[in-house]
Amino acid sequence: MSLDALAPDQRAVVELVLQQGRGYASLSALLGGSEAGVRERARRGLDRLAAPGDLGPEVRGELADFLLGQQADAQREATRTRLAESTEARLWASAVSAELATLPGAVLPELPAPGPAAGE
Repeated sequence: MSLDALAPDQRAVVELVLQQGRGYASLSALLGGSEAGVRERARRGLDRLAAPGDLGPEVRGELADFLLGQQADAQREATRTRLAESTEARLWASAVSAELATLPGAVLPELPAPGPAAGE
């Protein structure tokens, strides 16, 4: 699915994060909602961009936050480790990242190469 198929509120959040470098907290103040609500919109939007495979919603949410640059350093490193070790996580993140890369000015994190435990 492409970004054009996202609900308008989901697409708006994703665009504001990727094109303007906004954080969930900043967007919650701008949009007049909760930070959790903004996070949920972003995650639901990204979730629609690739088939979930065997990944649970918590893992996809973590990967979505990573792709949108919404993680603290320690959490980002844990996600990078997951991506290096899990082929399924890396495939999902790669598919979503490819869609997000079509947004002008989108800055996306580099996905780590497979690590020694990849494919398990």
